[in-house]
Amino acid sequence: MRRRRARSAAAGAEIAEYVILPSMHRIRIDPPAAVLLVLLVSLFGIAPLQAAEWPQELPTESCGDYFLVQMKMGGKDKHPLSMLLDTGAANTVIDVESLERVSGKRLKSGKWAKIELLTAGAVKFKGVRAQVRQIDHLQLALGAPLDGILGFNAFKDVLLTMDYANALVSIAPGKLERPDGKRIFRTVHERSRPFIEMVFDGQEIPILLDSGSSGGLSVETHRSFNWKVAPVSAASALKINRIQRERWARMASDVNFGPVMLKEPTLDLASGTELVGTEVMRYFRFVYDQKRRRVRIDPIGDEPVPFESRSAPGWAITVKEQGFKVVEVYEGLGASRAGVREGDLIVKIDGTPVYERDLCDRRTKPPGAVELTILRDDEELELTVERDLLVP
Repeated sequence: MRRRRARSAAAGAEIAEYVILPSMHRIRIDPPAAVLLVLLVSLFGIAPLQAAEWPQELPTESCGDYFLVQMKMGGKDKHPLSMLLDTGAANTVIDVESLERVSGKRLKSGKWAKIELLTAGAVKFKGVRAQVRQIDHLQLALGAPLDGILGFNAFKDVLLTMDYANALVSIAPGKLERPDGKRIFRTVHERSRPFIEMVFDGQEIPILLDSGSSGGLSVETHRSFNWKVAPVSAASALKINRIQRERWARMASDVNFGPVMLKEPTLDLASGTELVGTEVMRYFRFVYDQKRRRVRIDPIGDEPVPFESRSAPGWAITVKEQGFKVVEVYEGLGASRAGVREGDLIVKIDGTPVYERDLCDRRTKPPGAVELTILRDDEELELTVERDLLVP
């Protein structure tokens, strides 16, 4: 698992308390308990600091290209929470069990909670609102401790910097300059999440900058472009409340993204929000000015962003406590040829239990065979499944 030691931030930033809706459950967390996450965290001020104290770096750990913000309740060290910083989430979410662990109280999934004080290094969030959800399946899929999702709205009155090259996240007061269409862009479509306009084969599409997605470019299934590789059913992606089936394809033309070019990009075609994920974002540094609806996109280099080939076994899976459950098998691909069936439970891959593998490794898997241990009707089977090259 590729993890990075939590960074310590310098002294001082404080984000002021926001008005809390009266319909929320009020949970007071006493000193021994630690953090809660923020859903729809709303901020409206920063306490005065010396210029030398900005920017404030948030303590994070890395899992693949994800940023996991390390948070505490009221400055106490016990029971820290690990929160996925997700610009694709308007709201912040806290796991049911994590809430019970830090507060001693259990709320049903879908309820809302108020957190008196939430800290990330020197940054303090007061009067935090969090939606309670069951996210065990996301933690299993991520392969790292996960207590919730820190939504984009938590940073609505500050400049938020996400620097993938240096693996750091920071905040600072200030504002971005006016959009110039080269490096600084106006965000569109909605205020609570950062969308920018992108042009695909002459079609202008609002695309979400989504730090919570491990994919590349995802567009709706009805989109049609000039294809170098036509769409093919390939895989599935796990969302917070559903499984998303995906098809893959490669465009015959290039797409501009900020100041650089995406060279003949591979697209994920799926129902839902059209977005760019960390497979592309890791080549950039982003500065978000949510209040003024602006974002600056700074590339790491001037070369076109590469899109590697895509291979897959040819199944859709979901996460269960015991392993990966197969919910669909694509005819003609490796899983189908090997005899994998819908309902099979994959418990080992290449001899390693599925949840002991390095799930934070997001590198593209090359074509080749994978050895599976499968449970079917209480019987353990060994199958060899080829990964087919689907998008050269």
